[in-house]
Amino acid sequence: MSENFVPDDLFMDRLEWQLASEYRRKQLLGPVRPKIVLPRRAALTLLVAGLFMSGVTAIKAAEYFKDSWRKKIEIARVETEVRLMEARRESARQSAARAARMYALGLMETGEDRVADFSVKKAGLAVDKSLLNRDEVRASGASPRDEIYAPKVGGRDFVGERLVIVKKEAELEMAAREIRRDRKRDKFALGLVSADEMKALEAEAAVQKAAILRLEKRLDLRKRFLAGGLTAQAAEIEDRLTGAEEDLGAATAKVEVLRERMKRQETLEAVGMASPGETQALNTALDSALDEQKLAVLEIDVLKKSK
Repeated sequence: MSENFVPDDLFMDRLEWQLASEYRRKQLLGPVRPKIVLPRRAALTLLVAGLFMSGVTAIKAAEYFKDSWRKKIEIARVETEVRLMEARRESARQSAARAARMYALGLMETGEDRVADFSVKKAGLAVDKSLLNRDEVRASGASPRDEIYAPKVGGRDFVGERLVIVKKEAELEMAAREIRRDRKRDKFALGLVSADEMKALEAEAAVQKAAILRLEKRLDLRKRFLAGGLTAQAAEIEDRLTGAEEDLGAATAKVEVLRERMKRQETLEAVGMASPGETQALNTALDSALDEQKLAVLEIDVLKKSK
């Protein structure tokens, strides 16, 4: 062997020191466990998945607690509404009983006893509506919805059921006011009611009829939407269009009545039989009605172009 490859004393000392050091290190660290080595991409994927799952869990927990307290508040609100409507119904019943006694004694105008009965029926419908709201809140955990495109809740059409009740309420209100309009007509024939007052009453009747027609249209839209004949967007546009047309009709009727009153008011003011302040107040009301009319026309135009 060449002398170049023969270990000298210095080499042997250093080799002994290194072997001893490695032995001590292994004794301190303990046995080496086998490791599973993953590719970097796979490790990153697992890390992201873990973070995602923990995030989803946190979000679901947050949603649970959020919905939990919201549902409690909504249920408390509708249950309070139910109790309030029941109390009003009882009050209406007592008022109707008093009206019946007074009518029997000839102390009440003809028809007022029927108006009192209508009030009891309306109060009963208000209770029905509040119970319906409570059922919806219990089923959905959220406030009752009235949009035409709102989905069913638990297979139940709360929107449609509520519209039926509201329509019945409107019909009862119109019947009650029609009784009073009939009495006004009798007084008008005797010269006890002015022509202005009668025109205002007829305009009111027209507005009520339009409101009932709108409810019927909303019920039809609701049925068509649930049957798949309308998209949510189309249903909303049609519903808004119907409402805008109703608003236009009401505003137009108001404008016509106020213009007639304004003409007479100006005549009275010219001869000193009316104050400028009364004329100004009437003119302000007319301007407001004209603005409502313009807004309704604009809304109808925008909605028709959106169809």
